Amino acid sequence: MLWILLILAIGMVAVAGVVLVRTLKLPSLQVKAGPQPEVAIDVEMVAERLAEAVRFRTVSHQDPALIDAAAFNALRQFLQQAFPRLHGALKQEVVSEHSLLYTWEGRDKGLKPNAGLTDSIYRFSPIRVGPGDLDRIHGTDERISVAD
Repeated sequence: MLWILLILAIGMVAVAGVVLVRTLKLPSLQVKAGPQPEVAIDVEMVAERLAEAVRFRTVSHQDPALIDAAAFNALRQFLQQAFPRLHGALKQEVVSEHSLLYTWEGRDKGLKPNAGLTDSIYRFSPIRVGPGDLDRIHGTDERISVAD
């Protein structure tokens, strides 16, 4: 019985060794990228826009009659005003009345460089909230700063 266990252990170590050697011999598929230009980011402006965006009461409900369509429309308007160049460059579609789908079309329509990576939509995780919870989630004193 001990011999069988010893032979199995040696076999497993041999298989692991073969897998390790073959893995290390694989060539890298990583694309070599050149140096990228420095991008200046106005951190205060980003924080201000994020703080303004989270003030919209975009709460989804199972019952469509409870959804505040005006809040979703106001958020959409805010995004268009806050990011005009982005909205000029990307194609925007409204899906299921309130979700936004942005598409950045390339020159070659046949290529699918991001296939399977993203749906390019903003999503929020659903949570169950009661009427008293909304003020806690979307209060009038919400602040987002770089220090936070």
